Amino acid sequence: MKTGKLFWGLGFLLAAVLIILDVVGVMPTLLGAVGEVSVFALILGLLLLSYAIARLCRGKISAIFFPLAFIFMLFEKNIAYLCGLESENIVNNWLVLLIALLLHIGFAILLPSKRIRRKHVKCSVKSNNTFNSSTVYVDCASFTPNIVENRLGECTVHFQNIEQYKGEQTLNVSNELGAMTINVPSSWTLIIDVDNSLGAVESPSSHDGGGPTLYIKGDNRLGALEINFV
Repeated sequence: MKTGKLFWGLGFLLAAVLIILDVVGVMPTLLGAVGEVSVFALILGLLLLSYAIARLCRGKISAIFFPLAFIFMLFEKNIAYLCGLESENIVNNWLVLLIALLLHIGFAILLPSKRIRRKHVKCSVKSNNTFNSSTVYVDCASFTPNIVENRLGECTVHFQNIEQYKGEQTLNVSNELGAMTINVPSSWTLIIDVDNSLGAVESPSSHDGGGPTLYIKGDNRLGALEINFV
């Protein structure tokens, strides 16, 4: 089953459970035990939990830590209330995200995901991946898509029709709270200019393969960006 279907299926099932609990009068008792909880927080928490379960069911253990971190931040004061703590701020949010990032990278290294062949879907200009796992193929004949965005997901970028690449093109990337891997032909000359903030970037600063030049520019925010030569 595709991750998207599993994610939305679990989301609707959990929403149904909440409605049932509310109808039978259990919800007020549960909420009273953990303090005040907004409807927005409940809905967002359900979506994050559904995503984490969906990724776990597909064996993507490294992808569950950021959703769990956001769930903790959403309900931190409720957890503090339930545990009888004096302060509502149990852990600094940046520390929670750092721990999630380290766990994500650690499990991604120890338990790498198996590559899955996916149907190639052409994009005109931009490829945007959110809460999902995707493979993007950049067509070197037209160099599209030339913008790849990844948020809270896993994204792998490949280049096709490389014999038609004339060089001097720019691949713009934006990776936020996710994992992105870019596979570049080793014969190309690569120049990288990526702004990294509280994330992990694994790549050479530059590479001269004697072939046409490719520029990779963009930003990596609290994510893991890896650039490989193939």
